Amino acid sequence: MDFTYLYSETFENGTSLITAYNSIFFWTLSALYTILDISVFPFYLYVYKLNRERDKATAVFPIVNHFYKMIIFIYFMFFVLVSIMFYAMFIEADPYSWTAGIEVAFLFLTLAILQIVSEVNQFLLSLLAIQRFFLYFFSGSTKYVPVSEKTMSWIIKMSYGFFLLEGGVLFFQSGHGKIYFFAGFYISLNVILLISAALYVPMVISLKKLMHLTSSSELSQPQRYVLLQLVVIATVMLCKLTDAILMPLVIQISYLGCNRHNLQTLLTSKQLFVCNCSCVSRRQIHPSHDSNSRDSTPGVNV
Repeated sequence: MDFTYLYSETFENGTSLITAYNSIFFWTLSALYTILDISVFPFYLYVYKLNRERDKATAVFPIVNHFYKMIIFIYFMFFVLVSIMFYAMFIEADPYSWTAGIEVAFLFLTLAILQIVSEVNQFLLSLLAIQRFFLYFFSGSTKYVPVSEKTMSWIIKMSYGFFLLEGGVLFFQSGHGKIYFFAGFYISLNVILLISAALYVPMVISLKKLMHLTSSSELSQPQRYVLLQLVVIATVMLCKLTDAILMPLVIQISYLGCNRHNLQTLLTSKQLFVCNCSCVSRRQIHPSHDSNSRDSTPGVNV
């Protein structure tokens, strides 16, 4: 009896089974993440628009406003990508058609944009954390650490230009130089991110001691918003693609949970959503009863 054949067949069956389980796990996790991401988005929009005028008075508003615009753009690209995939799967099933080529090209373009946006956001969060650290512990550094909206807008544009240049260098670079450049750039960015996250440790300790003061409570709100994002990003930064995919959800959840006011607004928006759904269902039920009652009412002259 050929035991080698049985062993190879068993190994192939086991490998295919593991691959099937991994595929099921991947698609299940992707579906859950997509559902969570889409579910959070309406509440994020509601809370942000409700707090927009109040947030304009804070030093972090240019960054928060940039995150808002970036999330809108990412959801738009996601909608276009899903539409193209739906058309390619159910309407034009030919894998060699022009729609399949557009789908693949748009997918790579979306991933590239997500990657650049993720790196820019991490860099901006690091700068913001360093800025908050100096403003909190060195009050005299206000004139040296710019916080104006114009300056922040300039920093955001320069950051995008810098990371686009980094992507161009990686695209045209070849050989070992590409690997060394990528590794050095990625490690440097993550080291800056970890250092900026560590700067919040003394700030949190100081705020705990001053929690009974109203001014410290107000000051902790922008701190907490940046801190939540830094902690989550530093936890999941083992993979660049994970950073890019999780960034929109991280920004939305950290904004909704950065202070008590946003949490209360979120709970109110959920109650309004439930009330609106119940009102719509009642309106759909009552007209049928009214029409039945009018039809069954005698003595109507035509």
